[in-house]
Amino acid sequence: MTRRWMITTTALLVLAVLMVVGWRAITNSPEPAWLMSIDALSGELIDNGDQGWILELRGIDSHVTAFTDRPDRRTWLVPTYEIVASWDTLFGGSAPNAVLSEHGTDGARQVVVELGSPTTGEATLRYGVTILEVTDGSRSGLQPPSRFGPATLFIDDTNLGPVQSSGQCGSCWGS
Repeated sequence: MTRRWMITTTALLVLAVLMVVGWRAITNSPEPAWLMSIDALSGELIDNGDQGWILELRGIDSHVTAFTDRPDRRTWLVPTYEIVASWDTLFGGSAPNAVLSEHGTDGARQVVVELGSPTTGEATLRYGVTILEVTDGSRSGLQPPSRFGPATLFIDDTNLGPVQSSGQCGSCWGS
């Protein structure tokens, strides 16, 4: 009887430890990384000499679309002004990378950049940028467009914790 009792007790103890470890893994899981996209009707890349470039997006939406990668697959519409106001908190002094994808009539062109802090005007966003690469999908090392039509800016990941309380939920935090 004591041997059976020891085996049962040991099995229950191991099961309890595994349950605690599993619970901690679930409850201590990190917040998902959020990527963002901003649509613009047009824009301009202005050579600022030794100061890098200025990216100006015109006709932007009032909301930024944010989304997570798998396995979370969550979405969120965040007011653009909140992204601008929270920029330093969101990126913690580490400038994000982004891809400006131009939807031109002569095909798509992508400009990979490092984004500085944004400023905003009426339906306009401006960033100081460092251009990392310009490609059309088959060739790289191209010249950046000075002006462009409809485009989307895809911004590298961040934790959207500082702006969780606003916006419109597609599939929100924890749901």
